[in-house]
Amino acid sequence: MAVRLAILHIANSNCVFLSSKKKGDSMMTKRNGIIVLFTAFTMVLGLATNSPVSYAEENGNSLNAVDENRFSELVEGFHENDFIRAGEYVEALPNFSELSLEELDVLVANYMISNLLRLRSTYLPPTAYGGLNAKEVALAKNHPFEATQFYGSSQVAINYTKTKFGRNGFQDASDAFRHAMWNGNLTQRIGASRAKVWTDAHEDYSSGIDKQMDLHNNQLGRTIGKNYGSTNPGINVKNMADKIYSEIKAGKGKVIKNNKLVSSKF
Repeated sequence: MAVRLAILHIANSNCVFLSSKKKGDSMMTKRNGIIVLFTAFTMVLGLATNSPVSYAEENGNSLNAVDENRFSELVEGFHENDFIRAGEYVEALPNFSELSLEELDVLVANYMISNLLRLRSTYLPPTAYGGLNAKEVALAKNHPFEATQFYGSSQVAINYTKTKFGRNGFQDASDAFRHAMWNGNLTQRIGASRAKVWTDAHEDYSSGIDKQMDLHNNQLGRTIGKNYGSTNPGINVKNMADKIYSEIKAGKGKVIKNNKLVSSKF
């Protein structure tokens, strides 16, 4: 994908110049055509050996390197699974840990713009969290990479909830665990303060004791997540899941029974 973006970027930047030549200027056109192809070839080699960060560096380390208006328009139609796929893409890059947040934003945005149709053709069924609400859309427009972590962590939470409870319920202990696990894993990825910004935005549509329950369990997850850093993610995520489960079981979380907010103890 990054290779295709590089070639398109070069081709687009030169197409006006080449097409403006007079018919009698064939030698100049050929020469410039060769230069364009050679430049594309060398960039492809760089991308193949060094990773797509070369594209970000070539175009600047900010969202000015992509069509911001186009990305903003598309975000409103994106589903969380689109962000999950983009997150999987950037996290698989060999130099992922060396990339700045700005570079990651560029890579995610460009990936999503160029792969929208392919992403939609490989959809997973909608997860328990559904699509993006208005506040999530606003955040995603400015923080594409954080959006991938937000929705990626929601999938992790859903999977662990299924493992621990055999279901992803509503207003019960499994629901409390899922929200806490979601926030704990997101805290591991982007920190507690940013995790709160995103999960508060997600709860914007909610109200009443349902919202109180979710906000309480979200906070519990972030508090626990702070103690499980990402230096060894695989082990830490599992250990954190065990800790969150024990806390929910002990009654530290909240559930709804008979229309009342009560302890999650079971």
